[in-house]
Amino acid sequence: MALEEQWRRVEEEQIDLDKIGSGRFSDLQLPLPNRRGELVSVAFHFRPGNVLNSSSGGTGTLMVQISGFFEILTTHHSGPSKVFHLKEFDAPLTLRAKFLNRS
Repeated sequence: MALEEQWRRVEEEQIDLDKIGSGRFSDLQLPLPNRRGELVSVAFHFRPGNVLNSSSGGTGTLMVQISGFFEILTTHHSGPSKVFHLKEFDAPLTLRAKFLNRS
């Protein structure tokens, strides 16, 4: 979190940066800031055993590398809010190879 606005958002939304930085945020809903002011969130649902790598360069920026194959579902909730659910699945070897060898 490098900007005051980002820290304010973390505090307002009660975002657990330690949980994200440790890679243990499966099923956690994370708000997606947007210019329209819509109430939109994302929730990653990782396969058991998936290890996420995170890093921070001392600038306040927290990065988590996320890769895999995901099914995307959208749920709508009371009020004008929606959540994008990204559910990781174990892709067949042929699909993974095709994806890695794309040009």
